[in-house]
Formats: sequence, C-alpha cells, structure tokens
Amino acid sequence: MSELVSAMIDGILRRIRDTSANGTARSVVQDVLSGSQKSVNVGTFSQVQSMSLTTNAEQLIYQIETELQLVRVGRVLGVQIGPDNEELGFTEWQKLKAIDPGWFRRVGSHFQTWSLIGRDVLIIYPALKVASTVALSYVLSPVTITGEAEINQIPNDEVQLMVMVAEAALRIRSRQLNGVSQMIEGIDAGFKAKKLDINTRYSFRR
Repeated sequence: MSELVSAMIDGILRRIRDTSANGTARSVVQDVLSGSQKSVNVGTFSQVQSMSLTTNAEQLIYQIETELQLVRVGRVLGVQIGPDNEELGFTEWQKLKAIDPGWFRRVGSHFQTWSLIGRDVLIIYPALKVASTVALSYVLSPVTITGEAEINQIPNDEVQLMVMVAEAALRIRSRQLNGVSQMIEGIDAGFKAKKLDINTRYSFRR
C-alpha cells in the first residue's frame, strides 16, 4: 500500500525523538526523503524504461541531462541496436583507450560498444557517418517531493528502505549516532537483497 509523505515524516520524527520538529524541520525531513527515494530507486532499478535515441552523425559523446535533455534518467542500463534490439556490450570508458587510442574521434560503419563517464556522459562507440537510432534502457528517476500530501513513487516494498536511508542521514546530521552503524548494516543488507533480484532480471547489464 502506498504511503503518504506526511506519514513517513511523522514516523521518522518519532524515531529520532523530535515529534514536534523543533530540532529538525518537517521540510528538511521531506527533502532528505526525496533524496533517499532517488537513491533507492537508482540502487534497486525500481522503474526501468526504454526509449528511442537518435544519434548524431560523427558524434559519440553525449551529455545525458544538458544535451539530450533526459532529466529523469537516473542510470543508463543498456543500449540496444538494430531491428531486434540487440544488446550492445558495455566497456569501462577508461579501457576504450586500450581498444583504440583515438576512440574519442573515431567514426565507423557500425556501433561496437557503449560506456559511461559518471552517470551523465554517455558514449556510443564509434560514431557513425550518418545519424542513426538506438534504444536506451534506463532507470527513471522520481521527481522531487514537493509536498506532504504526495505518496511514494517507488514500489511499496522499497519504502521501508527509503525511510531507513532518510532516517540514518538525519541521525548523522543531528549527531544521534547510537544505533546508526546497525542501521547502515540493515540498509546495506537491503540493497544486497535487491541486487540479487536485479542480477536475475538484468544479468546482461552492468
């Protein structure tokens, strides 16, 4: 069942012993919850989508947010090519130089691999002489929480992890460090459990 942001804030303030929000304003808790929701979403591949992306002639490096205007791409998972959406292999960008010392200006006849620099720079190698089209699989990033009347944007079974991340961050912020180590261990275990499921669903992706 979906949960109201207001209820999540109430629960966190209760657990950090600040029910009147004197030490930590409700707006601060809301902002931290918004950030934790995005982190959990990216870490668990909660919302995976696919879209068509047009590549430019003789260009292989793309700024995901500023150039492609894909502001809600939390994490690129894969690039597919051709009519059968064949999965293009991933290569760490640091290793591209070993494959081709002039990779950053290479123009070829077909795409061979893709890479990322951080999370915002997409590389599809090599560039082609003409514009083309690929499919992009990615984790859709939740929008920023702007009000307490909103509900969680990630699956309901991941809300507890979202709240745990937010609570741990707020405890560290307010220096309530008792039990934080155990909370972080619980968060780590939660992400690891999700990762097992992720590896099953997206074994071909990084």
